[in-house]
Formats: sequence, structure tokens, C-alpha cells
Amino acid sequence: MLSVGLGVAALVLSQVSASRVWLHAIGGLHPWYHVGLFGALGLLAMMASPRPWVRVGWLLFAVAVGMSIEYGEVLRFNDDMEWFDIRYDAMGLLPGVVLGWLLARLGQRLDSRRA
Repeated sequence: MLSVGLGVAALVLSQVSASRVWLHAIGGLHPWYHVGLFGALGLLAMMASPRPWVRVGWLLFAVAVGMSIEYGEVLRFNDDMEWFDIRYDAMGLLPGVVLGWLLARLGQRLDSRRA
């Protein structure tokens, strides 16, 4: 549920003029917001369930959030599609997935040693 909250908050904030100006105006940090948010979403997706299809569902949710944010900005602000932001989303999502997978594997190994 935390990933839903993060995704919805990002989607809503991206559509509010004041927050959008603030997010884009702070130095070179705008790409890092994308990387951080989607890294967290990737990590949470991998930690959500041991079932692979549940994880895939959460990852598809993260991709849908990223596309919705960018397409929403096109509709709301009449901007061009910011494809580079989608690239930043992927740059965060992939390490988050790998880290989540590694942590899940580590947890399985620790559980098997306890048994």
C-alpha cells in the first residue's frame, strides 16, 4: 500500500502548478526525484510478495504511474512529452528492482539457515 501512496502522491503533485514549478526549479535535482521515487517503487514492488506475478503487477503499476505523470503534464500544461523523465524513471526502477530482489534472496537464505 505504501507504493500506491507514493505513486498517487507523485501523480497528484505533478499536476499542481506550484509544486510542478518547485520540482523543476531546484537546481539539477529534478531527475533525482524521478530516480528516487521509482527506485523506491521498484524496491517496494519486489518486497510486496514472494509471488512473481504480484511483483510484475506492482512493476506495471510503477510504469503506469510514470507514464501517467508525463502524459498528465502534456494534457494539463500543454507541454511536450518529457521522454527523458521516463528514462529517469527507468533508471530508478531498475536498481530498485535489483536491490529488492537481492534483499528478498538474502531473506530467503537467512530463513533457510534458521530452519
